[in-house]
Amino acid sequence: MLTQAGLAVRPPIDIGKLSLRCGSAVLMVAGLAGAIVREGTLGILCLNCAIVLIVPFAFLGLATIHTLARRRAGEMY
Repeated sequence: MLTQAGLAVRPPIDIGKLSLRCGSAVLMVAGLAGAIVREGTLGILCLNCAIVLIVPFAFLGLATIHTLARRRAGEMY
């Protein structure tokens, strides 16, 4: 509403331009380390890091859906 009124302090976010560059490598290392160690503090820490690092990929999936929906908005099935 603030953007439409011209009172927004920040520009609107274009979710279609979201990208992840090095997140996948960090997620893979944390997940593999947690799967290998599994026990103790280090294993729990690695698995929790992997769980937290999955969240940006969920947003990337939403960005993909938004981009595809925006492209197909005018098409009829």
